[in-house]
Amino acid sequence: MSRTVPFPTTRYQGSKQRLIPFLDGVISRLSFRSAVDVFGGTGVVSHYLKRLGKQVHFNDALRSSHATGVALIENDAATLDLERARELTRAAPGRAYDDVIARTYRDVYFLPEEDRWLDVTIQNVQSMDNRFERALALHALFQACLMKRPFNLFHRKNLSVRLADVQRSFGNKTTWERPFEALFVKAIESANRAVFDNGLRHTATCLDALACPLDAELVYLDPPYVRADGATFSYADGYHFLEGLTRYEEWPDRVDARRKHRPFKVDGSPFERASSHGEALFALLERARACPLVVLSYRTDGAPSIAALEAALEAQGRDVAVHVKRSSYALSTRASGEVLVVGARTRG
Repeated sequence: MSRTVPFPTTRYQGSKQRLIPFLDGVISRLSFRSAVDVFGGTGVVSHYLKRLGKQVHFNDALRSSHATGVALIENDAATLDLERARELTRAAPGRAYDDVIARTYRDVYFLPEEDRWLDVTIQNVQSMDNRFERALALHALFQACLMKRPFNLFHRKNLSVRLADVQRSFGNKTTWERPFEALFVKAIESANRAVFDNGLRHTATCLDALACPLDAELVYLDPPYVRADGATFSYADGYHFLEGLTRYEEWPDRVDARRKHRPFKVDGSPFERASSHGEALFALLERARACPLVVLSYRTDGAPSIAALEAALEAQGRDVAVHVKRSSYALSTRASGEVLVVGARTRG
């Protein structure tokens, strides 16, 4: 029955939401009882594994992603009442609110009144006692912010793209102009529907991938992609604003004011740099040596090459199978293939 529980629509780059049927065609045939999702991201794969009846350990180094993991993976019962959600968007009488977003990001991402709304809402969310309800509210707030953004990213100061009166071939101006409160409540409704109990206990952690315990029968890896030409995408930069929401008190001291989009400073990951990605990925595979199953989401144009990854897994005494699905990615005209590399331990 839990197989039909819907996962909320997400707007994160690299989400595997559309690829779940492809993953299911491979993973559902494997024999395992527990899984660790090391680069949990949107939570869509962890949620799928939970629906599959597995015990799931969700992990991600970003605090914003971790909040989603708490809300939709670790949480098995708590939902957030919609009227309570609306109350979170209104200033409480007599309470003094900080204006970190309004004074730091004027004309960068949102309209002035939207900045003030965010300042009030995030401080109300921070005051919530129930950690699962708070995580649901954070998840919904992230989704509302993404829905308001051209390209669903925070990598540029480009509010003008949303405001310009021009013909567009991308984006959704109707959604951009909906009130923040309406988008927030809609996201809460969607998240509430995704909460379920599969009878097992689940965990959400916020650790660097190389520090995450590989404490399950199946290790699922979906690292940031680095193309063979060295091009990569920094999740820390693309979603830094969401990280700021999770660390509101620290925000003023962690803004990089030298850059126009004023990113919240987040510790870099070796997996997001072409110079260190390969070494970090091979180190992670070595850490997974004792695990019965390793499943790696990858792309045909990735570096290191699929052949090199196959060789590393085979050197561990694994049988390796490579499954390929042709796909294309938003914001890119390049055709590529989604790859699932499965390494099953069969010998010493």
